[in-house]
Amino acid sequence: MEKTIRILGIAPYEALRAAMVKIAKNRPDLSVDIYLGNMKEGVDIAKFHQNENYDVIISRGATARLIKEEVHIPVISVDFSAYDILRTIKLAENYPYRYAVLGFPGITKGARILCDLLQKDMEIITIYHEEDAKEAIKDLKQRGISMVICGTVGENYAKKMGLASILVLSGDESVEAAFDQAVEMSYGYAYMRERKTLYETILTGEPESLLLYDSNGSLFFSSWNAGHGDEAPVHLPELATMPPEGIERVQTVKNTLFEISGKWVELDEHRYALFRIREAKIPVGAGRQGIFFFNRNQAESDYYNSFYAASGALGMMEGQINALAKTSQPVVITGEEGCGKDQIARYLYIHSPLRNNSFIMIDCELINDKSWAFLINSSGSPFGENNQTYYFKNLDRLAENKYRQLEFVLLEQSLPQRNRVILTCVLEKNRKLPERILRFINQFSCSKIRLPSLRERMTEFSMLASLYMAKKNTELGKQILGFEPAALELLQNYDWPCNYTQLKRVLDELVGMTDTSYISQLHTSWLLSEEKNIYGSDCGEDAIDLNRTLYEINRDIINRELVRMKGNQTAVAKKLGISRTTLWRYAKE
Repeated sequence: MEKTIRILGIAPYEALRAAMVKIAKNRPDLSVDIYLGNMKEGVDIAKFHQNENYDVIISRGATARLIKEEVHIPVISVDFSAYDILRTIKLAENYPYRYAVLGFPGITKGARILCDLLQKDMEIITIYHEEDAKEAIKDLKQRGISMVICGTVGENYAKKMGLASILVLSGDESVEAAFDQAVEMSYGYAYMRERKTLYETILTGEPESLLLYDSNGSLFFSSWNAGHGDEAPVHLPELATMPPEGIERVQTVKNTLFEISGKWVELDEHRYALFRIREAKIPVGAGRQGIFFFNRNQAESDYYNSFYAASGALGMMEGQINALAKTSQPVVITGEEGCGKDQIARYLYIHSPLRNNSFIMIDCELINDKSWAFLINSSGSPFGENNQTYYFKNLDRLAENKYRQLEFVLLEQSLPQRNRVILTCVLEKNRKLPERILRFINQFSCSKIRLPSLRERMTEFSMLASLYMAKKNTELGKQILGFEPAALELLQNYDWPCNYTQLKRVLDELVGMTDTSYISQLHTSWLLSEEKNIYGSDCGEDAIDLNRTLYEINRDIINRELVRMKGNQTAVAKKLGISRTTLWRYAKE
């Protein structure tokens, strides 16, 4: 009987994972297990599974290079085809500003050939080491380039530096070629696995979950139950610091408490660390309604997976927000429903000097009396801590009696002086700030961030939507290039009462129902009709609210005309009877 080749697939992004799953279903000669992990996370996955009788590991780009340095199993990298790069360049054509291609030779060599064939004048930068990407992207940003076509290394640094990015995705044909290469390699490669089988036989009889590491931190064996979590509660730094007598501790994983013991075991002059993990019978107390604790990793994950990060929606506010992040001043964030206030609060936290401490969110709309009493009166209240970030979400919706108590506690305990305080307020369309928020701003000398509505950014709509769509392509393994012109016009003329939150949901639905290269007018028209049924039918292109200042009304009219005339400032100025200087002053707001 012909041997089945066992492959461990480690995909740096979701679209590659989906492609691997698709190809593997049609390969009866292969047994493939596929995990999602980028860079170091991918290395950790490879090290964790390297002793499970896999013949070959398949990954991509920098993740594949890092894995190759850490494991003894052969590693194959999924290459980029010319068609992969061409698809990405076509998608980038929707971006109205300057952009560049950045990556290792596997990307840039193909990009240069395509640019020559297509007669495209595009800046292409080749890097040879991961650390080169940081300086290259920093230089691009300083030179006014705001988006990069890149691999996963470039995408990670672009996110951190506030640049938009479109990831070059490997198509099905590239994945198929990597699988074929794995089959060829495995026939000429075999390791004796009897010693590892011996370890497994001994350790699988234990009643607890067992983890066995060598002195370098490589995992020899694991019987950890994945139902408790993807990662066992033992990490490499613990190996380096474990004393000769071993350790004993408890830890919570997914609301389950575990007892963990570790000891050193010596065999044939080799040293191993053996950890036993046993579920404790002590119940863990329930969380408190309306109070949420986040660490830096959780906040970064929430922000970088949001519409704000994917679409580059920070825009011209980035400089102001970065400057505020470095201060300790209280900050008030205002804006209409769905304008991204939560994400800006997270952004301030993850770029602040306090980012390694907790981010504590108090949802003033959800919090109940029991949770409030815990905050205000309990000796265990988080208000007793220092150097934390407190985020009061929707302070305008806190009951008046609770607001008075909070005001007293903030003053009495000097909370803003000992910690970072951020609060948000939902500012309804064309309404002024509530009196209590104005009083809070003055009383605590708060800095203010007003988030513009989506209606105010219609000249950027195509860019915002296209960048988010590139992220959805990566997640879903799709290859959508943009919108039919009539579909884009429908989206631009809609009022978006719930702003970016609503736009994200609508784009998710449109991408999900689209199997062609462009999102159609038919799908868009139907979906926006459904939105109007939900929010009311007066959200159309002619709905201009007159309950505002003349300046705001003029700005709204100018921005709408710029969208209709595809950014032609001369034509808009002529139609409205104003100078181009006046038009530019309104449009840049």
